[in-house]
Amino acid sequence: MRKNIVFIGEDNKINNELYQLLNWRFKVTSYLGKDIASGEISVLDSMLVVVSMVGENVDYTELFEGLMENGTILPVVTISTKTESTAYEKYYETKQFHRILRPVTGRRILEVCLAVINGTDYGTYEDFGEREKQHILIVDDNAMVLRNIKSVLEHDYSVAVAPSGVHAFISIGKKMPDLILLDYEMPEMNGKQVLEKLQGQEEYADIPVVFLTSMDSREIVMELLALQPAGYILKPVEAQVLLDRVEDIIGK
Repeated sequence: MRKNIVFIGEDNKINNELYQLLNWRFKVTSYLGKDIASGEISVLDSMLVVVSMVGENVDYTELFEGLMENGTILPVVTISTKTESTAYEKYYETKQFHRILRPVTGRRILEVCLAVINGTDYGTYEDFGEREKQHILIVDDNAMVLRNIKSVLEHDYSVAVAPSGVHAFISIGKKMPDLILLDYEMPEMNGKQVLEKLQGQEEYADIPVVFLTSMDSREIVMELLALQPAGYILKPVEAQVLLDRVEDIIGK
């Protein structure tokens, strides 16, 4: 079951992408672009408050003071640059407040949020050191699409390809991917069915999935988002859009 969290920040492109990422892993109550008092948060069944300081200068002092005075000691994670968080240094001296400094990958944000909720150590960036390349699985019934996307990604990532949903699960059984790029429109087992099968198996449920689709109607987009993927990319896939989206989620 997804844990309840609260997400606060300005209503802008970056924060909306952060909301989409968080809502893939958690059940998010969003207050993007809305004023919120700490008392409102205290009545929610939330395990964490995430505050994104990305945007214009907003003073969060009153909110933070209220959260500190709230007897539940609800943990707070902020996402900001060093400059954006300078005014709030005193809060990070407590065990209640945790800071994630940008630039940061979506994977790291999820790691820290989960660790704070579970009360475990999330370490520092230095603790991670050099890692082997992140592993990406591309699933698409179009051989040209597989070749093109693989060629864009294989310099920075370990890449496997699968021409169908059935072959995808064979590939996953051989090596667990850090991310799946999944064609939404496929014969036999389409993207929706693949994602539902992944979500139904505990060992695969946390693999982030980004849909690839050539259909950009509002109806299709809403259908995609209802499945709560980590994101979606429209075809034909632009190389820089692909690289940026992948790095946002899992880094390099």
